[in-house]
Amino acid sequence: MLTVREVTSFPFRFYNFVGIKLFQWDDNDTLTKREKYTLLVTLIIFVMNFVCKFSCFVLRKYEDAQELTKLISYFGFACNGVFKMLSVWIGRKTLHAVIKDLAKNFPRTASECHEYKFYEQYAFLKRHMYLLSLIHWSIAITFMLFPIVQSIFEYLVNFNDNGKFIYRFPYIMIYPFDHHTPAGFIFAYITQLIGGITIHSYFCGSDCLLLATVHLVNMQFVSLAVRIKKFKPQTYEKDLKQLRKILKLHISAHQNAKLVNDVFSISIFLNYLISIAVLVMIGVQVISGSEFWEFSKFVGFLIASASQVYYVCLYGSLLLDYEWYFADNRYQRMVILAIARSQRPAHLTAYKFFMISMESFANVRLNHLTRNCFVLMTTSYQFFTLLKARMEEQN
Repeated sequence: MLTVREVTSFPFRFYNFVGIKLFQWDDNDTLTKREKYTLLVTLIIFVMNFVCKFSCFVLRKYEDAQELTKLISYFGFACNGVFKMLSVWIGRKTLHAVIKDLAKNFPRTASECHEYKFYEQYAFLKRHMYLLSLIHWSIAITFMLFPIVQSIFEYLVNFNDNGKFIYRFPYIMIYPFDHHTPAGFIFAYITQLIGGITIHSYFCGSDCLLLATVHLVNMQFVSLAVRIKKFKPQTYEKDLKQLRKILKLHISAHQNAKLVNDVFSISIFLNYLISIAVLVMIGVQVISGSEFWEFSKFVGFLIASASQVYYVCLYGSLLLDYEWYFADNRYQRMVILAIARSQRPAHLTAYKFFMISMESFANVRLNHLTRNCFVLMTTSYQFFTLLKARMEEQN
């Protein structure tokens, strides 16, 4: 039997992995000792990494734009993950209310789940959540482990030639201790790994939760369509009672869509802005003559940044394009007000600036005053070419 808790279980695994529990499903669903210790350790290490990374902008001198853009890419990506997590944490009570309402209207039996095709929809959702997480974590693990693997490989190859071990790190940071000693290197590398895992858990947990809640709202619209199709006029009292149930479900679905949008809209907007900056910085790394492995690493970084924007836009389109108002004509004649409301489809927004869909994956409206649409990739490319021209002038 499929339940709302099962549909949303996958994103909550990422939160639980780093010791975060957004809300309780029941009285027995409390933080374990392991989760409490994990949360404490990850928060301490995250704050330390944030201070050490931010210090680079103030204390470090950069010889070229390549190193600076690399730092901006790392810092922007980390900030994006933090904003995603904060939006979910601040809106956790709203999300809890939405999920409880969705559970209240969810089918109670396996036969109803089959009738409403919820198993097929859940398989679709699960496939996309797994694919998004697989892309993200494959690139993340490669990114975090590649420096130590490269250093060990070079050390072993050059061992007979008295080669030295080169201390490489996944991220650029400044430490208040010498991190180019064995003990300092081990401590710094381990804390960077934990910080990276924490950020990527924030990313995947927040993005997969957005996908899951949007899809649950879509499933609520699907159940509406099935109820409308099954509607058969009987007596006035029975028709009115059935119509009341359908209208109540209709209002609930649109209200849940609005609440989900309220929770995620700011983080989606910041996600767009930061993604543009990160894409530009990654582009500089790719064309700046980096060695092959560095080039491959940043291409993976580029794929991860683009894929999480793509999936947010995809599910925004699924919510926006669900045209349930093209339902049975008998129902349309009976519920004029519902038809009027349904002409404004449920949707996600980047705060109050523009609607999220697959079209917005290519087009980003910056504000209502200018009313100019900028293509996401084109905007990134324009900034990239400007920065590239500036670098060539300096050279």
